[in-house]
Amino acid sequence: MDDIIDSVLDGDDEISEAELLEEIAQETKIQQETLLANGPEVPGMALSPFQETILTTGSGVANATLLCLFVLFLIRGIQLLYNAMTKMSALQEIKSVLSEAKTVAAHKVRDVFYKNSGENSENHIITYCAPFELRYEYEDLLETEPHNKEKLKKMLVLRAKEFMKRTRIIDQDRTGMMKSFQMDMVPMKVWKDFQQAQAELESESRLIIFENQRHQFSYGKNFKNNIFMFADSELQEERRRGERYRTLRAKRDQRAEARAPKKLRNAAKASNSSGESTESLTGPPVASKMGGVRRRRPKKRFTRK
Repeated sequence: MDDIIDSVLDGDDEISEAELLEEIAQETKIQQETLLANGPEVPGMALSPFQETILTTGSGVANATLLCLFVLFLIRGIQLLYNAMTKMSALQEIKSVLSEAKTVAAHKVRDVFYKNSGENSENHIITYCAPFELRYEYEDLLETEPHNKEKLKKMLVLRAKEFMKRTRIIDQDRTGMMKSFQMDMVPMKVWKDFQQAQAELESESRLIIFENQRHQFSYGKNFKNNIFMFADSELQEERRRGERYRTLRAKRDQRAEARAPKKLRNAAKASNSSGESTESLTGPPVASKMGGVRRRRPKKRFTRK
């Protein structure tokens, strides 16, 4: 019985060793194939578990840095939003300059700025296409007093003068306006206003010529029935009178400065250089500059013997 058991055990040992050898041979063959496919592993390129965790999830310092940057980004965004809101609220309190400005016709700009004093700091919007007020006055006069030729003639001459002023302004600004529009430096609103002013001037000239021919007004031997030549001559005469008035006024101011004491002249020069008004420094001579009348000293009269 013992011999049979030993023979059976010996047979099992022989079978198991052969199987093991085959398995080992297969594993070695598989390892060789993987080495040929992937190449030999370098021990220096192997990563430690700490490095693998840093690469996959990141370290605590990197996470803290990202968190700090995110918080700072939020704070900066809140600051920019607050500054923008404060600026918008401040701008809403500021009144618009153009909303308070007054509209002035281009042919009346010189008169407006000449009459206004230096203390007047009003804003003005210059427009070319202004309404023809004298036209409406002439039409009203034509309805109320159609037989009063003298008034109609004077009113028509005033219309012609206004037409000549507007035409001169349009002619002076036409070249600059065209060049500026070609260079895209003029707003479309201003360009349309300029074009509309030219069209209205043409219609106004036709109306003036029609009224002048209908009433058959004449203006002397030199002009006959040409109302525009007569109006131009009167405008030139008004300009000459204005120039003479300005020269006389400048001479009067020079004489007043020469008669003023030396201290007052020096004070006036100092105030003019510093931009201050001369009224509080010079006293009576300034009043004479502003159009006051200088009284003459009465002559001494001697009694007759």
